Amino acid sequence: MFDKNDPLVASVKKVMEQSDRERKATKAVNEKFGIQDRRALPHEKQDEWDAAYKKVITEGVEEINEKKKED
Repeated sequence: MFDKNDPLVASVKKVMEQSDRERKATKAVNEKFGIQDRRALPHEKQDEWDAAYKKVITEGVEEINEKKKED
């Protein structure tokens, strides 16, 4: 149906990879904070969660997993 070289297929793959990366980052940060959802955190801790999420998105999930092992 679609050719592998179709730009639409490439765009969809890119979006899927980005969504997967965001899900993994959210899961890793939630595990670090010991919660299921960011909204469960007190307002004062949500800035820390946001900073950790941005760090994981830019550096990768491996970074937070290594720090988790060190703690």
